[in-house]
Amino acid sequence: MGKAMSWMTIITIILNLPNTIQKVKELKRFLDRELKRRGYKGLSDFAEEMGVPVNVIVDYACELLGLDSEGSDDNSDSEESDESATVMCPNCQKFVIADDGNGLYPCPYCKKDIDVGVFDGAFTPQYDNDSSGWAVAEWLVKSFDVESDSEEIRSQLEGSHEEGDIADPDVFLETMQDLGLEPWEPADADDKRMIFDDDNAFADDVFAEGGQIAVCFQFADRRLGRHWIGIECHDGEVRVMDPIQAQGYLSLKEWRDGIEVGRIVAVYGFTV
Repeated sequence: MGKAMSWMTIITIILNLPNTIQKVKELKRFLDRELKRRGYKGLSDFAEEMGVPVNVIVDYACELLGLDSEGSDDNSDSEESDESATVMCPNCQKFVIADDGNGLYPCPYCKKDIDVGVFDGAFTPQYDNDSSGWAVAEWLVKSFDVESDSEEIRSQLEGSHEEGDIADPDVFLETMQDLGLEPWEPADADDKRMIFDDDNAFADDVFAEGGQIAVCFQFADRRLGRHWIGIECHDGEVRVMDPIQAQGYLSLKEWRDGIEVGRIVAVYGFTV
């Protein structure tokens, strides 16, 4: 509770400063600037240190200012968007806020450019190193337009594992079932073990029914632990939703070229 009070107090103090904020995007930039003046490296660094998702802090700030955090700046005549994402810099592995659509962003930590491509469809970046299960669950929820509570899903999945690990596969499956998704599991051990092969009978069957696949795997370098990703067939091409990839969706081949996969822990297909 002390930590929660601490971040809320800091944000409240900052928002008591004179400001003319009318839009969520302006609010994020204002918070980012003021937090840097207080010794943080910005909003994403503050959120990471406090252990709170960026969107929770922004929602709280919106509440204090009376802004609508859900589309207060939506305007069909404007190309601007207040959608934001916290992405991992591929160079230094620090988390950075992207709030101006796809494109190049300078990393405030290592000063190198990040090619951000996550603003595409249901792609869902993760907030921290342990949340890939939550991010894939959110991707499924958005893809199938399922009514849900993001924070409740996050709480359920994070409660299934210790710090430093990821969502337990059994709990992930139960959570998706509880949301009304129809689960599929490979009947053949080879279909599970070879899920990333181009010719996979299980994947073909799921995609033929308009479904998507969640995979939990062990990195070949076991020190890196386990990770969740999503697979879907989009415009005839199989692509990967890897929540730590700042550049967004990757073709299966592109993704495999950059990842060394060890043991396949779990494979679940989902349809509605």
